[in-house]
Parts: sequence; C-alpha cells; structure tokens
Amino acid sequence: MKKLDKEAKTFLSNCAPITRRWAVDLLVKGKDIEEVKIAVKVFHVSEVTIYKKWIENTIKDMSRIKLNLSMKEWIEQLVIGANLDRLLSRARKEYIKSENKTLGKFINRVKRLQDKEKEFYRRATEMLLAGKNFVKVLDLAAEMETENELFLERELYLKQTIKHIERLNKLGVRESYNNIVQALKPEYAGNPAIFDKQVVIACHTYIDGTVDPTTKVKVYRFIEESVKYAGYVHASLIQYLMKQDRKMEQRISHETFELLEKLCPKIKAYGMTAIVASKLKPLAEALREKEVSQMTESDLYVLKLADMYK
Repeated sequence: MKKLDKEAKTFLSNCAPITRRWAVDLLVKGKDIEEVKIAVKVFHVSEVTIYKKWIENTIKDMSRIKLNLSMKEWIEQLVIGANLDRLLSRARKEYIKSENKTLGKFINRVKRLQDKEKEFYRRATEMLLAGKNFVKVLDLAAEMETENELFLERELYLKQTIKHIERLNKLGVRESYNNIVQALKPEYAGNPAIFDKQVVIACHTYIDGTVDPTTKVKVYRFIEESVKYAGYVHASLIQYLMKQDRKMEQRISHETFELLEKLCPKIKAYGMTAIVASKLKPLAEALREKEVSQMTESDLYVLKLADMYK
C-alpha cells in the first residue's frame, strides 16, 4: 500500500466503521485512492443510514415504554458515532448506586443497540473482505433487524415464564428444571428489570441447604454468561456461590473455584471483593496452620482465592 497523503487520511477518518475497514483493505490490495472512493461511496451512505435508522428505532422503542421524558439527558447522547461502551459504563455505575428501574430499561435498549452494531461490523467486514457484493451486506442488516424483533418477542415469553415462577414461589411450590432453564436465559440479563428477577430465581434454587446438581450446573453457567450481557456480577450471585459451598462442604468446589477465578476482574472492578473475602478469611486462617502436604485440593482452592481476593 502506498503512503497515504493528508487527503486520503481525511477521507478514511470520515468513513463509517465498516466502510473504513473495507477501504483500507482495497488500498492494501493496490487500489488507487480515487478508485476506492468510487467503490465505497454508495455503501458508506447506506451504512450511515442503517446506523441512523437503528438509533431512531431504539429511541422510538424507548418512547413507547415512556423513557423519553425521564431519560431525556441520557437519550440525547445516542447519536451516530457515540461511544456506547463509555455511555453504558456510566449508566451501569449510576444504576448500581440508584437502582433506578427506568435507567435499567435504558441500559437494556442501549446494550441491544451496541450488540447489534458490533455483530453487524463483524459479519459485514468478513463478507466485504471476502469479496462479497455490498448489496449482500445490506440484506444482512435487514435480517438482523428482523432477528431483533424476534428477540423482543421471545423476551415477552420469558417475562411470562418469570411471572409463572413467581406465582409458584408464593404458593410454596418449587419450580421445575425446565422452567428454570427457560427463565435463566443469559442473553436477557442486559435488561436490569429482568436480570434482577433472574437473580432471585437463581438464588431460590438453593433451598434448605441443598441444590439439585443439574440445576447447579445451569445456574453456574447463567452466572458466568450473564456477565457478558449485564456488564457486572450481581452481588446476590456472588453470595450464592459462597453460600452454596460453605453450607455443603465448608470448602470450595472445583466448579466454584474456576468461576470465582474467571469473575475476579469484574468483581474487583465493581468493588465487591469484600463479599468473597469475608467468607474466605475464616476458612483461610484455619488452614494457615495446616501442613501443605496435608491439604486437600479444596483447601488449596480456598488459599488461592483468599490471596486473589485480598
């Protein structure tokens, strides 16, 4: 690729993300900058239009659930090119402090928009760099919008399942495994209103000091995968992990050790280290007097986690 002059650099900086990636690839393959401008011009306009439409649809959806009034200052930050990572980070920290359910709904909608944009970027660049016609990419955008509508429909079904489980709990009936599987869909943890109820359901699987092994696997998977969508580890889920093992074995299982090890950076980032540390400290102190050769694998897990969560 030839060294780019100021005009070419300005052109690339003004391109939409996918267009820019495609343009750079064409330049690397030996295309002249003027040829590249012609090749990507129509797609650039289409890409900007897609983002604009997605943002408009997101704001329209927010208006439908009456977020447009109370969340006005937050919604005004939803523009093409906005740093959604930064916006979500600020909103999540505010939500954890205030537990404002309306802000939670805003976070859910923005996270959905962000996920869609990231997925579109990944799939669209793969197609364009593989030489596919950009019209196919525009078809992909339409398909993704349809997928989003299906996601929202499934969300309604999930809410019905959660309500059903809540009614069963009030009647003192333990929910079935199938209901738990249906309710603990991690991809919906981005909606704080749903996530809070999913957490209650997950924690309710621990009854009278026991939890069904099959259900435990499902709950652990939910705890791990929900972080990707919720953006943080819920304090009650951390307590669930500690309560589970301390009640049953007074030690840390292999599954719990692995999960707490993976979640450590997120737990530390949100200042919730003390939840784990307070549970581990008495166990670790009791083990300090023990010879290493006499320690079980579970004992070593306790000591490793205690050091990790100092």
